[in-house]
Amino acid sequence: MKKSIFKFLSIAAVIIGLSAPQHVAAQQNIRIDDNYIKVDEPAEYFGGISALMQSIASNVQYPEMAQKEGIEGCVYVKFVVEKDGSISNIEVVRSVHPELDKEAVRVVNLIPNKFIPAKYNGEIVRSFFTLPLTFKLNDDYKEEEKK
Repeated sequence: MKKSIFKFLSIAAVIIGLSAPQHVAAQQNIRIDDNYIKVDEPAEYFGGISALMQSIASNVQYPEMAQKEGIEGCVYVKFVVEKDGSISNIEVVRSVHPELDKEAVRVVNLIPNKFIPAKYNGEIVRSFFTLPLTFKLNDDYKEEEKK
């Protein structure tokens, strides 16, 4: 199966902030484990969202088993952008399938450390970053599999 017969990902948006307990804390403007939940200037990838998407798309390999079974969906991966722009604590916060989850984490691990860290009250801080990765087979691939 050729990589050209499917489309891997479309990143709908990058969302800052996360699950309900953290969202509540963000409204109160407090820290959890030295990670600021609400920041004045969120972390961003150097070069913007399009550069981040390029970095991810150039490294992704749609799992063959997931292709064969027609598995698609959006995996949400959360990580911490450290004060030096590196990333740590990568975890899946919304799963689709173990194969897609594993690939999403693998690809996020390959993102170069090109983040501009978040700021809170003018100070560089660690912050959460959530990235939705949509795995979608294109219609040509689906039609070929039906034959």
